[in-house]
Amino acid sequence: MKQLVSNCIMCPCDNKEVICSMSRNDFKYCSCGKVAVDGGLDYAKRMGEDFTEMAVWEDFPDKGR
Repeated sequence: MKQLVSNCIMCPCDNKEVICSMSRNDFKYCSCGKVAVDGGLDYAKRMGEDFTEMAVWEDFPDKGR
């Protein structure tokens, strides 16, 4: 089972700003407003185009299976 451990993207603008969502409803835009991230460690939602994906997923064993 994969689990999200870091929910971040990098803006495609010249400043290469990294934005991270830290909790379920922590919706954040970059400072230029071209891209956004949401979901914390519950889900990875993205808005915008041409961003660099920086989310980290780790494999964890299924418990009870």
